[in-house]
Amino acid sequence: MLDATPGAPVIVYDTRVTTTAFSITVPPGWRTITSPADQPPFVTTAAPGNCALIVIAASPQRIAALADECGGTQTVSRAMIFDQAAISVTGRASASEWAAFIAVFDAVAQSVTAP
Repeated sequence: MLDATPGAPVIVYDTRVTTTAFSITVPPGWRTITSPADQPPFVTTAAPGNCALIVIAASPQRIAALADECGGTQTVSRAMIFDQAAISVTGRASASEWAAFIAVFDAVAQSVTAP
């Protein structure tokens, strides 16, 4: 028999990730990293090559720095409001890939829904 693991549940199904605070669609090919059990829900999505990240969070989170080989970076952030709860969506990508990244970021931000 399995014991319950600590922390809030997270459901990962195909390209959709649902936490107790929000649900998102992960871009095709991107990795999904969930928050530690002792923290409010957040999901980090990482692009192939690791030169772009998007963090979706129920409370403010620091976004990781990108590797030196990614070059200069840019950051963007949006807040989504659901039933008086704010969900932050923050992205960081290499400046050289910014135009392509912002389209992916916008699609992820638009996919955020209440769970």
